[in-house]
Amino acid sequence: MAEAKKTAAAQAGKSAAATKAVEKKVKEATVTLKKDADKAADAVAKKVTPVVKKAEAKVESVKKEAAKKTESAKKAAPAKKAAPAKKAAPAKKTSVRSAIKKAVEKKAAAETHIVLQVNNKDISYADFTGRAKEIWKNMGKKETDLKDVAVYVKPEEGKAYFVLNGEAVDETFDF
Repeated sequence: MAEAKKTAAAQAGKSAAATKAVEKKVKEATVTLKKDADKAADAVAKKVTPVVKKAEAKVESVKKEAAKKTESAKKAAPAKKAAPAKKAAPAKKTSVRSAIKKAVEKKAAAETHIVLQVNNKDISYADFTGRAKEIWKNMGKKETDLKDVAVYVKPEEGKAYFVLNGEAVDETFDF
């Protein structure tokens, strides 16, 4: 009987050691996954940030250009009231419209595609934004009212969380 107790104690010791080894491996794997997720998030942020900044700069330059043209059209309008020539004012409006249209076309020419690859799955930027718009519509709101979309991707959970117009949303995007 003493021998059986020794055997049971030895097996329990081996089992505890095996459990600790497994726990250690799980912790190491978790740390590695978190580092990989952080690297992936940083890589996406590095690619997205310059594109967003360029787009914002372009929008600002178009706004400034439109404001200048509108201002010059307003200044030219009183002088044209004194003179009977009215065709010049609509031409200015057309040139402002064409300048805006050209700027938008230039912006549209450089397409950027962002794809997040996690666990052999590809999730595109369009997937995230499409889901955000869908959630927004399901909330009973107009798509045109959606001005700001923030997507928080957590690859270790296989989920994306959304903040729409500064409002956290309960729904998630599972991938």
